[in-house]
Amino acid sequence: MSRAPLAIRALLAGPFIHGGWTQVGGADALARQAEPIAEALNTSAGPTAQALLGREVTGKDLVLLNGGAMMVGGAALVAGVGTRCAAGGLILSLIPTTIQGQAFWKEEGFKRSQKLQGALTNGALVAGLALLALRGARRRR
Repeated sequence: MSRAPLAIRALLAGPFIHGGWTQVGGADALARQAEPIAEALNTSAGPTAQALLGREVTGKDLVLLNGGAMMVGGAALVAGVGTRCAAGGLILSLIPTTIQGQAFWKEEGFKRSQKLQGALTNGALVAGLALLALRGARRRR
């Protein structure tokens, strides 16, 4: 069990549980955004992916995987079980989410500002998760 207070863990977990639920529920609509990553994955690891799945990886597969990982990681944070591992996994899940979902450098005007705000928010979540993961990393005497 994590020594971090429940309120801290729950506040950090909330965006991941909600965001993961939204991704899983809207996987068809979000799949288009994940297609470039799926294509790159199929190009670089196609035979392995095909051997595991029996087909090529799709954008929808990646959205479902990321959304599921966010919900499981968020639940682990709230429960205080495997907190450091969950925090690390959630940090990793934010990388593709931010690159594909908050690509502010491709936008202009107000839309750019919105995407930049999302990217900065994700950066703040990474910082909070990193602090949680590193908390207690040193032995106390």
